[in-house]
Amino acid sequence: MKLTIADIKVWNESLIGLIKELENLLAFKTNAADSALQAIFGEQLITHRKNYLSLQSLLQGGSAPEMVGKGVRYPDLSAPERPTTPHLVLEVNPGQSGDRLLAYSHFLACCRGGREFAWNLFDVSHPPLAEVLQRAILQYAEDAVTMKQWLLDHGHYLTEWATPEQVQSLQDTFQ
Repeated sequence: MKLTIADIKVWNESLIGLIKELENLLAFKTNAADSALQAIFGEQLITHRKNYLSLQSLLQGGSAPEMVGKGVRYPDLSAPERPTTPHLVLEVNPGQSGDRLLAYSHFLACCRGGREFAWNLFDVSHPPLAEVLQRAILQYAEDAVTMKQWLLDHGHYLTEWATPEQVQSLQDTFQ
C-alpha cells in the first residue's frame, strides 16, 4: 500500500475521531432517559463501531468491506405532530438525564464529524480510503438528520417551515 503523509494524517484523525464518537455514543445511550433516544444512540453506536472496524481493517491491508453508509438514503425531515415550543437556552439539570442536551450534543458532533471527514477527503490520495470517507460523510449526515428529527419531535429544535408560496416563488425563479 503506497500512502502519502496526508493519507496517514487523515487515517489517524479519522480513527481518533471515531474512537471519541464511540465513547460519546456509549455514554449518551447509557444516560438517555427516553427509550427512543436510547435506541437511536444504540443503532448509531453499532454503525460507527462497524465504520471504525472497517477503517482499521483497511489500514491493516484488508479491504474496506461493508462500511455502513454505502447507499445511505438521506431521510426527509417531517414536521412534528404537536406544536413546538423551542427552548433556546439549554440549562443543565444535574438531577436529570438531560436528553435534550445529549441529543443536541450528538447532533452537533454529527455535523462536525461530517465536516471533518469532508475536509479530510480533499487531502486523500489513496482511493479505498477516499471511498470510506465518502460513505462516512453520508452516514454522519443521516445521523444528524435523525437527531434533528428527534429534537423536532420533542419541541427542542427551532425550525420555521417554508410556506407553499415561498416554495413556489423559488420554483418560479429558477424555471
